[in-house]
Amino acid sequence: MKLSVWAKKQGIKYHAAWHMFNNGLLPTAYKLPTGTTIIPDELKHSRPSHTVTYARVSSSENKSNLETQSKRLIDFCNATGWKTHQTVNDEVNEKQNS
Repeated sequence: MKLSVWAKKQGIKYHAAWHMFNNGLLPTAYKLPTGTTIIPDELKHSRPSHTVTYARVSSSENKSNLETQSKRLIDFCNATGWKTHQTVNDEVNEKQNS
């Protein structure tokens, strides 16, 4: 698809997309002899290659919330089609917050 169409679908201005292309941030994009910049469709459908979830609560009193939060994140990833590679749960105690 043309760079202008891709930019519109991404919700960015054409000028920003043009800078991304010129700075090498769109590795599969290429320019036709006519000067038209093309973004292959597979770039549009890319998925993250590695997904990590991070849940955090501010005290040990909220530990049950930590498990609930972590489960919701994993459920979201599964619903989106992302495979969760790592889950990080962080329980911060009062001394760490000061």
